[in-house]
Amino acid sequence: HEFWFVRDDHATPVQQQKLAQDLHKFRGGTLWLEFVYEEQLQKVREAFQTAPTDDDDAALAALTEAISSNGWSHEYNQALVGLLRVAHNHNMSFHALDSKDYSRDAFLEHYGHWGGWEYLNNRTAKADDGRGSTSRWSRRLMAEYAQRPSTAVVLGGALHGPIMRNILSESYGVNMQYMYDTVDDMSKVSQEESHRIRDALASLAAAQPKAAN
Repeated sequence: HEFWFVRDDHATPVQQQKLAQDLHKFRGGTLWLEFVYEEQLQKVREAFQTAPTDDDDAALAALTEAISSNGWSHEYNQALVGLLRVAHNHNMSFHALDSKDYSRDAFLEHYGHWGGWEYLNNRTAKADDGRGSTSRWSRRLMAEYAQRPSTAVVLGGALHGPIMRNILSESYGVNMQYMYDTVDDMSKVSQEESHRIRDALASLAAAQPKAAN
C-alpha cells in the first residue's frame, strides 16, 4: 500500500480541488484531514450510512459551520468538507489527524496567555515523541493502518510534510510520497512556513506579560 502527502496551503481550495479529481485512484483507501475531529466526522459517517442523501447534505453543512471559526475562507472550508463526499463515493474511509485535546482552543484554555505560543511550538516539533503534532499524526495513521491496511492520503500543512515523511521512514520503515510536489519543492515551502511560524512565535513571546521582579 502507498502513503501520500498532499500539501495544503490553508489559503485556497486549489489542492482540495485537485485531490477531489484524483481520489478515484485511491479507491478503498483512507483520507486523513487536519482541523476536523473524529466526533465531527462520526456524524458525517452516520449520515452517509443511511439511504436518503438529504441528511448527507445537512451533515456536511453542519461540519462546514462547525469549522467556520478556523480562520480560513468559506470557499476553502467547503472544498475541505466536500472531499468527504468524494471519498465516500470512492469507498474511502476518512479520519482526523488529531484530537480536540490538541486544538488551538484547548491550548489557550490550558496555558492561558502562552496558549498560542505553545500551540504553534507543538505544531513545529520534529521529534517522534508522541507529543508534537506530526508525531501524533504519524502514530494515529500507523495505528489505523495496522487495523485496516490500505493506501493512506494525508492532507496537511506544508510544514508537516517533511517531518511526517522522516518520521514514517525512520520509525516505521514507510516511504511517504508527495502527491503534487517534488521533495525539493516541499522542502522549500516547508522552510518558508517554518520561518513564518518562527516569526509568529517571537511576536507571541514578546507580547506576553512580563513577570514581576
